[in-house]
Amino acid sequence: MKKILCFGDSNTFGYNPTDGSRFDINTRWCGILKQKLVPLGFEVVEAGGNNRKCFIDNIKELDGALLLPDYLNRDFDFVILALGINDIQKMYKPDDNEIKDGIINLINIAKNHQKNAKIIILIPAILNVNVTKHHYFSNLFDEWSVEKSKQIPKIYLEAIKEQNVGYIDLNKVTKTSDIDGLHHTEKQHKTIAQYIFENFKNNLIA
Repeated sequence: MKKILCFGDSNTFGYNPTDGSRFDINTRWCGILKQKLVPLGFEVVEAGGNNRKCFIDNIKELDGALLLPDYLNRDFDFVILALGINDIQKMYKPDDNEIKDGIINLINIAKNHQKNAKIIILIPAILNVNVTKHHYFSNLFDEWSVEKSKQIPKIYLEAIKEQNVGYIDLNKVTKTSDIDGLHHTEKQHKTIAQYIFENFKNNLIA
């Protein structure tokens, strides 16, 4: 049985933008992906967390670079890394080089712990301007964050090319919700799950 780790932030966790609850396993993209891939001989491990960063934090549960090794104590065939948006909260304001170095560091952590796994970067969907108007998330994100999110795909693709890892760009198939500008709706989770499933079925399973 092939094993997949899905390590990411609140969108991997399944945060519901409508009420802040967690989407159930039949609704969040990791859960749907699990149901689709189990019949093909896969085990999918969900490892999402709210407000988790790629590299900017000093609290272990919120810092992907500190937390990731704890999830890599078993062998995986695929490691999906889905982080980065929370690092561009307005109190941090990292520059392009810091963002690039941050995702490269996360890739190297995965490589060092999983010598035989295929690393896949899930490039996040850019922020919707409504995040700056939301009653809670406007305290974390501003207009700079929205503009910087538009640069993440380019920055990540440079790192991906240099590190020779796989990637899936969510901007090709979906966007963040109009509800809070940050998370995905139930329909968008289904779209994400189907897109990732198709990538595994057609491109990555060899």
